[in-house]
Amino acid sequence: MTIKKRLKRSYIAMLVMPIILIILTGGILKSFNLEPDENISSFYEDLPMVTSIEEFNFYTLINKQIIDDPDLFLDIDFIKSLENQTPYSECGLIILRNEEIVYISEQFNTAEYILTFAKPNAEPEDYSDKHLRKRPILLFRWNFKLSNGDIGTTILLFDMHRAARGLILMGILFVVVVILIIILTNGVLTYHVSKSIIDPLNVLKSAALKIKNGELDSEIVYKQKDEIGEVVDSFEQMRKKLKSSLNNQIKYEENRKELISNISHDLRTPITAIKGYIEGIRDGVADSPEKIKKYMNTISLKADALEHLIEELFLFSKLDLKKVQFDFKEINLVSFFKDCLEELNFDYKDLHINYDFKDSGTAIVSADPSHLKRVISNIIDNADKYNDKDKKIINARIRKKDSNFYQLEIEDNGRGISKENLPYIFDRLYRADLSRTMDKKGSGIGLSIAKQIIEGHNGKILAKSEPGKGTTIIIELKRINKENKQGK
Repeated sequence: MTIKKRLKRSYIAMLVMPIILIILTGGILKSFNLEPDENISSFYEDLPMVTSIEEFNFYTLINKQIIDDPDLFLDIDFIKSLENQTPYSECGLIILRNEEIVYISEQFNTAEYILTFAKPNAEPEDYSDKHLRKRPILLFRWNFKLSNGDIGTTILLFDMHRAARGLILMGILFVVVVILIIILTNGVLTYHVSKSIIDPLNVLKSAALKIKNGELDSEIVYKQKDEIGEVVDSFEQMRKKLKSSLNNQIKYEENRKELISNISHDLRTPITAIKGYIEGIRDGVADSPEKIKKYMNTISLKADALEHLIEELFLFSKLDLKKVQFDFKEINLVSFFKDCLEELNFDYKDLHINYDFKDSGTAIVSADPSHLKRVISNIIDNADKYNDKDKKIINARIRKKDSNFYQLEIEDNGRGISKENLPYIFDRLYRADLSRTMDKKGSGIGLSIAKQIIEGHNGKILAKSEPGKGTTIIIELKRINKENKQGK
């Protein structure tokens, strides 16, 4: 549930629940003053003062006793027992005999009440004079004959002042209950809603502190699908990216250190050789024209190797920074590859390079010729450098992959690469078998350069290999359909 819906429901509940609880509370309080039964009220329509079952029962009790034995109303013990059965604590009794007081309840034992209620044949409306307005009284009055002929009177009084105090207290109680209901309802709902918001915020706070301290391995877990859940998911994605970025940074730093180490070695080797041959010439070790010529040729070769290494490092740096500009042209991949082989045959005389382009047709692709040549050169250089066979063979094929790409496959008969190492051969500085490269040092970035160049062509480069049988490098380049182009 979203926070918006949660707050909306909470708001509605804060309005509805107090109303329901207030109604229930009112019903409970009202149950203490029951309405008279319909049959009772209809039968005693002449008794307007009867408003509850308790009053009706007490009224009936007095009536019955007057009929059965009126003389008992002269017995003080009976009157007191009868007084204890009055329906309310605000009720009291006055008993008269020939208008003389026999008994009066303690709360009504004052002169004004005695004089008022001793009035013969008084009716309820007579008891609202100025003396009684301060404490209004409601009553029932029974006049009856005793066995000796005397006139007896029983008066039931109701102290409205005390009842009013009770109603005020009940009203205060009701208000207090209502306030408590509102406070409790709002408190519970506010706690529930705030907890559903604060808990995930605490999760985020804890995660942020861990990330601040460099702890990126702890997963941020929050299962609710709401707005905060979306924030937590975004935070979790950020944590994963930070962790990946940190791992890449560590890996990049390790690669940088290895690159510097390899560059230092690769630069030191030709420089040391050049310095050695120059010192040999200067010290007269090359004491004949033939030796001097040999030394100079070696110096030239080492200088060329040094220049090639520097160019490769410079290109690698530009590719890494995305600063290489490609000059794409339409080239025939078949003729282009043949031209490359003619140049490379001069440098790799020990390689036997075969190619089969029968099914390739014209194979027109969009490519940068100079950079594509660099890719082919790096692949063949690796095939020569890491081949331990007496007869080094390279087989090349060009074929259509689909309507969008041509594939150039360059296959060697070298040692091959294990399945564990194969996915990493295009990573910078990765060497699948260091033991076989100790005598053939290189910067380790040839295939990485090839990958970046091909990806710059919106193509793909991948490898297949089987240990002991060789490796195949596959280059996919986007084809140009001449017929479609002319039709347009």
